[in-house]
Amino acid sequence: MMNILLLCESTERKSGWSTYAKNVQEPLVHKGHDVTCVDTNTFLPKPLHLLSRPWKAVGIAKKIRTLCKEIQPDVIHITAEPYALIVPFLGKDLRRKVVLTIHGTYGIRPLHTWRTRLLAKKYYAQIPQIITVSQYTKDRVAEELQNIAGKKHTEAFLQKAHIVFNSIALPEQANAIEHQGSHILHVGGIKPRKGVCEALLACAEYKKKTAAPFTITFAGPEAKNAYMQEVRELIDTLNLQEHVQLKGLVSDAELQELYRSADVLLLPALTAPNTFEGFGLVYIEANAYGIPCIGPDDSGAKEAIQ
Repeated sequence: MMNILLLCESTERKSGWSTYAKNVQEPLVHKGHDVTCVDTNTFLPKPLHLLSRPWKAVGIAKKIRTLCKEIQPDVIHITAEPYALIVPFLGKDLRRKVVLTIHGTYGIRPLHTWRTRLLAKKYYAQIPQIITVSQYTKDRVAEELQNIAGKKHTEAFLQKAHIVFNSIALPEQANAIEHQGSHILHVGGIKPRKGVCEALLACAEYKKKTAAPFTITFAGPEAKNAYMQEVRELIDTLNLQEHVQLKGLVSDAELQELYRSADVLLLPALTAPNTFEGFGLVYIEANAYGIPCIGPDDSGAKEAIQ
């Protein structure tokens, strides 16, 4: 049996990062491995906080080194990419134990930012084993390394990067709920990358073509920002007030009920030069309930849906 240290945002299933960490932790524990989680409930900052303040990686690495002297992990698994910024400060012996999972956008963002570019080039060179959640994600990281770090870094990355698709525990009860009309479901944060406005525009077109009743439910955290205001204004402009439900962040139990009541998952996530959907757990979560999925074909979402 192994002693595994997980560096994660949390295991509370409140984000893609935390859901992934929970899905890694549970089966490892079930198989008898010792798993220690270090997250934002202990001494790690939020991943994006560290990304904008990379100098804090020095102090965090010191705490990790102290903890590792106590628990002697066989593996240090970094499940949220910004935490990889601590790797150059861990020391050679600990670096050899590191595994990094790259989910998508934040596999390339540190290479684009002057604050983190040097550290990112270092940790990509130093980490011995890397997981990417799709072929698309692996290709995008390789492309960025080629542009920023050169051929040598890219070839080394391609040799040590392994594609491991995301997976989930199948629901115990996936029977559909009887309901009136069509229920369209969007699961993800209310932000541009998740294609919220595009989903609304699609529903407006659908409304023109059918007199049948339908509802689109958005389940995911909302932010008090200009994009949230844009979404609300678009709902009014498209006259979709009676068709849209903004649920905000929902519990696991509530999400399961939404999946059971849905007819289709609509998540037209957007791809941009520094933003993309690396895989998309929600596509396979929905499919576990027998729900067909609609998503983009220019990102890792295509592999998830297939």
